Amino acid sequence: MKSVLTLRQGPRLGGKLALIQHFKSLPSALFLVLLLGLLLNVVGIWWGVVDGSPEDWASDTLLPIEVFSAAFSGFQDGWHSRYPPFHYQLLTVLYSPFFSLHLLGLVDVRSFPTYTALLYLSRFVTLAMAVLAVILVYYCARALQVGVRGAVLAAAIASFNPLFVFYSKTTNLDLPYTMWFLASMLFAIRIIRSNRLSDYVLFSVFATLAICTKDQAYGLYVLLVPFIAYSCFRYVRQQAPNALQAGWKTARRLLVPTLVAAVLFSAIHNILFNLEGFLAHIELILGSASQDWRIFENSLSGHLRMLVQSVRHMIFALGLPLFVVCGIGVISVLRRASSNRLLLLPLVSVLSYYIFFMSLIGYNYDRFFLPVCAVLSIYGGKWLAEVLEHKRLPRFVTVPAVVAILLYSVIYAASIDTMVIADSRYKAISWMEENVEGDALVSGVGYTYYLPPLYSYRTRHLGRTPSVALLAEIDPEYIVTSSIYEMGLFPEETEGYEFFAKLHRGELGYELVFQHQGQPIYSLLNRKGIITNLDKINPEIRVFRKADLADVGPTGSPTSSRNLGDSIPPSDSSIRRGM
Repeated sequence: MKSVLTLRQGPRLGGKLALIQHFKSLPSALFLVLLLGLLLNVVGIWWGVVDGSPEDWASDTLLPIEVFSAAFSGFQDGWHSRYPPFHYQLLTVLYSPFFSLHLLGLVDVRSFPTYTALLYLSRFVTLAMAVLAVILVYYCARALQVGVRGAVLAAAIASFNPLFVFYSKTTNLDLPYTMWFLASMLFAIRIIRSNRLSDYVLFSVFATLAICTKDQAYGLYVLLVPFIAYSCFRYVRQQAPNALQAGWKTARRLLVPTLVAAVLFSAIHNILFNLEGFLAHIELILGSASQDWRIFENSLSGHLRMLVQSVRHMIFALGLPLFVVCGIGVISVLRRASSNRLLLLPLVSVLSYYIFFMSLIGYNYDRFFLPVCAVLSIYGGKWLAEVLEHKRLPRFVTVPAVVAILLYSVIYAASIDTMVIADSRYKAISWMEENVEGDALVSGVGYTYYLPPLYSYRTRHLGRTPSVALLAEIDPEYIVTSSIYEMGLFPEETEGYEFFAKLHRGELGYELVFQHQGQPIYSLLNRKGIITNLDKINPEIRVFRKADLADVGPTGSPTSSRNLGDSIPPSDSSIRRGM
């Protein structure tokens, strides 16, 4: 626990010097974990960032163009989005030098080189947050009185997670809010230990930032905040003459952090000058952004099926060996809860999150379990350390066993890297550059970010509801499809089903000229039965050419000279799925 307390006392002991001494005192094994995790996370950070495309290939991400919209609206005049404003505001601050140069006419943020630089900047922000999240797992474990070895192992478990590795490369908001949650959890633990006002305030700040990054984070605090309030009451009751005075002193202690949270929340949402936008955001997340995606019905059988699906997702995220390790770690803590009740605190958040978020919306993607896995890693690290330190277990058995589990987990998580490197769209881009005429009319089917970029060609998209009639109206020379958006998405007797069925049978006058799905070096990920966005990696790409063009060779090469504003299709570019 000494290292955790040292961080608090650092500035009092000499500012930067004390902070440097503190980091020098951290175990070398932690830096090794951070380095290995950073390597896993940075490989493939270029995935889906393609010259000439204003989008990336990840789903549910925050793109620079969305930040532009928010920034230039001043976060007012009714502005709202499917996500809260904080990460938009954070990126706006980081983009501000580019905005200033844009206003001076020195840089055009709509040009593809500048836009691409901003997209990379956004991704590196997520990458930095991933590193901080791993560090926070270590500090949370230490604050829970887990030994140094157990805390380092907890950091390793959190880092060697394929979901963690994937989302650290994207501008998706699940990892950023997880990082803010872990920061709030650290101060929640300190509240229980010391009841200091500064910890209450910092807890309220980081909890607010988590919720203002992604709304679903509220679920982590519904039970945690009353738990902290009750802990405060018990602490005060030891010194107060009666329960009434203890209640009054507890209310006074909680008043400041409550006001801080309220003011910060209102400021981030700009409620004073953008109440209309805030209310529209609430209406959106309570309506189409959540309920339209319900998978499990609100019944006993529906909740049981969702619970089973949740277990599947955690096994997928952690890998079976670490899922078992973390499960045993939780059971071990529950069995000995009376000896260290502080260790139950993070589990209160997990329970709260499941009951008050997942159970209410009726669906749970694998990425929703990032904060859950981060919490479980603490218990897994603690148990592995106990195994290594057990006097009755021979070290020639325990050490190789733990090393084998961690090595498997690294290889398991690195499957993400092999998949993004082998993504089929890279080969599709090369093939189209060599074989599709520069002035050809090309139509894509489905979401544009499921496809190789088509913006360098003349394009009219068939969109998300393709039909034979629409195809006849557009009359493209090429059709590009992705296995992510295929016939199986449409019920029989619908126009979409008819379109794909006739296209594959060659009844629409188009022939298949390119078909490819990349072959990773290896992948240990079994996505069967998993509700995941990882299926957006490496889809099979098919290109169909109009039959009467069969004898006509390429007449030119694609060009990417246009600006961002000229290239975004109006129908699909800004549509992203759900929460």
